Amino acid sequence: SSAGGDSISLVFAGRLSPDAATAIANYAVTVNGQPVDAQSVTLGRSGNGVVITLPQGSLTAGQKVTVAYTLQDGSGLALDGTAVVTVSK
Repeated sequence: SSAGGDSISLVFAGRLSPDAATAIANYAVTVNGQPVDAQSVTLGRSGNGVVITLPQGSLTAGQKVTVAYTLQDGSGLALDGTAVVTVSK
């Protein structure tokens, strides 16, 4: 997982369900404890990573970003969790 610019990248061990992975409603993002609405979510070519785009200026170096997600893997099994990263810009 990484954060920089105005996006957050998450990489998972296996392939994700494309429909679940690209649904903005499946992610809750906070920056330093404040909710931030995602603008888009893009599934990577390999199918196991996403890039979550936030509004311009949402991230600055040193901020703590938390992403809670409710997804499905490629077999339809639930994949829920939380990723915490620090912004490096």
